[in-house]
Amino acid sequence: MTATILTVNVSRELEKKLRVTLAGKHYNWVRTRDGLEAYHACTSIPVDMVLTDRNLPPLTVNDLADGLRQAQGRKDLPVLMVGAPAKVPAQGREEGPAEDGADPVLIAESVRKTLARRSSESAGEEFYEPLSRALAEATTQVFETMVMMQVEPGERKQGGAGEKVADLMGTISLTGLVAGSLTLLMDEEFASILTSQMLCDFSHGKPELEEMTDAVGEVTNMIAGGIKTSLYNKASLFAISLPTVTVGKGVRRVCPAANRCLEQQFKWRDHSFLVEVQVHSLGRLQD
Repeated sequence: MTATILTVNVSRELEKKLRVTLAGKHYNWVRTRDGLEAYHACTSIPVDMVLTDRNLPPLTVNDLADGLRQAQGRKDLPVLMVGAPAKVPAQGREEGPAEDGADPVLIAESVRKTLARRSSESAGEEFYEPLSRALAEATTQVFETMVMMQVEPGERKQGGAGEKVADLMGTISLTGLVAGSLTLLMDEEFASILTSQMLCDFSHGKPELEEMTDAVGEVTNMIAGGIKTSLYNKASLFAISLPTVTVGKGVRRVCPAANRCLEQQFKWRDHSFLVEVQVHSLGRLQD
């Protein structure tokens, strides 16, 4: 995938060095002489990163960054300052200042890291929407066909750190291109109903804890398997482990800040439960 880098008043010498340093990395370069040219460029083509000289009279770099981000309709457009602050060019000078203090190797490394991070984030965003659909479909199908319960998807959350509380939690590890875990969380009352439905036994009161543990583990396994089957039929994105079930009143489940978390609530009558996917590593997804 080609990334477009917009340069603003960067000296030809420095830009040439950067192009040589980044050669063969699939970068498309767009050169502009000042903020106005850069703004017009941003209104007509998508840009992945901006390299700008520090000296842009009468603009400040912050003014330029705000304008280009507005033109692109993206608040997260990365803007990197390059060049030596001591060199102030004449206004409109095409070559820009002579960046005596600019290290093209360090700048190129910063460009690589920034664009690699953005590429990973973009791949993640493209992944989470189909993951969300697959999670909802797999869960509703498992409950309908295996538990004989019509559950409805409720609130969905996507983000970072957070904490959930449940009485029974079934967890499966995901390994491969997608590394993380899937967890089914519910209170003891709903686990009892779920177990009775699966056993088709409503005559002996509340099921035993061991029976509830087995039922939660089995449903967790089926949901993970359903997601794996329906999500991307071109490749196996992850392998799943055997389920483990944690039991205890008010057991807490934490999503570390470094992980991406997708939470989907489901409802059945007056009850609700949660399915959570935590991703701590997402490999490069192929088209």
